Amino acid sequence: MRDLALASASAIAAVGALLLCGGVLWFLCAPVGNETKELRRVRHIVWLAAALLLALVGLSLAAHVGPLSIDLLLRDAVAPATENTPIQLALRLVGRINRYRLWLVFDVALALYLFTRRAWRAGGLVIAGALFTEMATATLLIAVRRARPDALDSIQTAFDALTAGSFPPGPVARSLVAVGMALIIIARVARRYFIAAFVAGLLLVTLNGLAQVASGEHWPSDVLGGYLEGVVCLSAVVIALRFRGDGWRLSSTRLEALRYP
Repeated sequence: MRDLALASASAIAAVGALLLCGGVLWFLCAPVGNETKELRRVRHIVWLAAALLLALVGLSLAAHVGPLSIDLLLRDAVAPATENTPIQLALRLVGRINRYRLWLVFDVALALYLFTRRAWRAGGLVIAGALFTEMATATLLIAVRRARPDALDSIQTAFDALTAGSFPPGPVARSLVAVGMALIIIARVARRYFIAAFVAGLLLVTLNGLAQVASGEHWPSDVLGGYLEGVVCLSAVVIALRFRGDGWRLSSTRLEALRYP
């Protein structure tokens, strides 16, 4: 009975992460039909970012105290459910991506691609979004100072928090922002491939979150905090990309539309 409960909790956590990431990424990145809809969505994004920022602050305060009760249940459920299964190979692959910081390499490559197309503002926003995410992660690590599940000692200094802090896991926010920025570009220059890119990116982001818990390096609430942080940072990039000095403008499907005077 206990094994069944743990398996159910693991499945619910995986489906919940998939739905959360999928809904948010689609809302932030999917192409829209006209300028009126774009303006309306940007306004909704502002409210979404504000609400999730408040949720992130609340979760940070709760995480500062210690692991939540749901953390223990989901940690015990996710790790056994992924052992000796095909998904374990995918989680290990995602772990390699995180270890070598390939998400940052992807951001640089995406920015260079935009620069070669003379989309200077869009390329600059990709770099700015990556840097903003790194700074937000460092700030939260230092502020919360939550020890990892496998840690023997509590975190005492800011340096310890940056190197061994648990909340939030940097790869989670990093991957969500990187995938989101790529989807925004694809939605405008290669719309026919958006669905395929969306599905692939969603699976990567979801597996990234599961990998953090399955490895025992982070609590489930850490991963939730990473998702919230990623959405807030990606929302800032989306808002900046759609804002021009003369007001809100809809970008066309051509890459030239990403150039800003």
